[in-house]
Amino acid sequence: MKWFACLVLTGAVWAAGTASAQFTITTPHTVSLGVQPSQLKFEFDELKVPADREISLTFLNNGIMPHNFVLCDAGRIDAVVAAAGKMNPASAAERGWVPDSKDVLAHTPLVVGGSQKTITFRSPKTPGAYPYLCCYPGHWFVMRGTLIVVDPAKGKIVPMTTNMKLGASATDSLALSTVQPKPEGSLARPFVIRTFMPDPGLADAVFQFHQQGHLASKYSPNAGKDVNGTVNPIHGLPAAFGVSHGEALSYCWDSVECKLLYAWVGGFLDMTPYWGAGSGGGRKGFGYVPEITGRIVMQTSTAGPLATEEVTFHGFRLDNGVPVFRYTRAGFEIEERIEPAGGAMLQSFELTSPSQKTATFIFTHKEKALLTSSAGSWDGTTLTVPVDDSALLALTWNIPEPLPPPPPPPPPKPVLVESTDGVLKSVTRIGGGADKPALAKGGLKQGGLVYGDREYQYADVPERLRGADIVQTFNNDKKAAGARYAFSLAKPGRVVLLNDTRHAQPPGLKPKGAFRKTGETVTTNYNFSFDVYEAELPAGDYTFNKQSDNSHFAFTAFARWQDQPEKQPTKETTK
Repeated sequence: MKWFACLVLTGAVWAAGTASAQFTITTPHTVSLGVQPSQLKFEFDELKVPADREISLTFLNNGIMPHNFVLCDAGRIDAVVAAAGKMNPASAAERGWVPDSKDVLAHTPLVVGGSQKTITFRSPKTPGAYPYLCCYPGHWFVMRGTLIVVDPAKGKIVPMTTNMKLGASATDSLALSTVQPKPEGSLARPFVIRTFMPDPGLADAVFQFHQQGHLASKYSPNAGKDVNGTVNPIHGLPAAFGVSHGEALSYCWDSVECKLLYAWVGGFLDMTPYWGAGSGGGRKGFGYVPEITGRIVMQTSTAGPLATEEVTFHGFRLDNGVPVFRYTRAGFEIEERIEPAGGAMLQSFELTSPSQKTATFIFTHKEKALLTSSAGSWDGTTLTVPVDDSALLALTWNIPEPLPPPPPPPPPKPVLVESTDGVLKSVTRIGGGADKPALAKGGLKQGGLVYGDREYQYADVPERLRGADIVQTFNNDKKAAGARYAFSLAKPGRVVLLNDTRHAQPPGLKPKGAFRKTGETVTTNYNFSFDVYEAELPAGDYTFNKQSDNSHFAFTAFARWQDQPEKQPTKETTK
């Protein structure tokens, strides 16, 4: 920054005495801030700017993951984090993961890796320390810094220097690592991850402080505004911890609700939808929610156990690798830790309150049957614990034995469906779930559902294909080895496949058909689309196989009767 000396002269030219002049600096004070690639850290932990001055800040995301810069009012970073944690994924993505809070003084949009964004804002008038952070999920507790606002008259501001250039250090650390898509901890070294966690079917009553996701406008971080299209909500828990102690115990703890949601044994998470398969990732899609590997042994179903109208998450620390969660709930300052103990799960609480004399924990009958407590007295399913300034409580959850496997399902029966033109006579789902495939007559159109178990919708459809009959397959068949679909054509017809563009080859057809790629594309309201394949097939029975055992059943098949002959023009009769 350059400083200029100004000389003000007053003298006899003024008949009425002396005059003074005030000079206002109109040029912005410029600041540049980057990130440390492969780490959840800003380039600088501290920035200095003059008070009450126009600031031009350029945020360079020279990393891989998306980040933003959010400046908070002094002492209000916890309130901003709490507001960010309560955002539902759809509205959060629309807002670039910036909460609507009066404590946010300035912010950038979400900036993708390898790009930058410049914003201008007025620095606070009051000198002091103003925290800044990245509000992207999981980043807010570690990716922080402080904006020091100083009075220019009392101290010179030394401009920050940087040797980072946009993209120069943008290393794909996942691709260069040996990370596997199925991480797992151990008793000696637990594995802790902040990520979207799966929802295994939790009751609505569990989510007292979460918001419900909804269809939202598509937001472009690069453009900084909404663009054409919509975004479906992410079907996962955006502010949760996944913790693995090995096969003995894994659990999901949520920082919005500030409580244990569920626990399981026998495995941890399959991160393939997010990280990609194989060592070092190789992600092709944009799925964010991993899959549970193992058997769920405990799942909460109420707003409890310590009912309250307000919670505040303060963070966590690691004690010999075991996370200890700190939060305020029902008037208590609480530290909670969860770990395996001799074939059971031990949930420990340290409660502190200068005013509360008792803590009341409420459980369901099913939960009560699984646990014992180290302190307090029971009245049915209610546990009352005396608190004299502080109290310790240990809940031991017995892990139930697995249920015997269910009997094998009966062989699939054909689902008798008939297309509008009478060509397609039956469809059978083999090797997947029990739900039957649906024939959506006229379903290939904007707004039509792609799958029978997802809310994805068709967006742009080539005109000649609009209104065709759709066989809706099931996205979850990607989990079933050997899943396939059989169908029959009553007479010769044209069969069209919509093959997910993330797969180079379409599914196999038996008997083998002469499919050709037409060059047309069908898009969806999400981040994937389909290539169009077409074949003229004789009447008979056919089977479609998956591209591979671990792939999506990424096609939709429909049949149409061969094209009708063109109508001959009629001769006009003139009088």
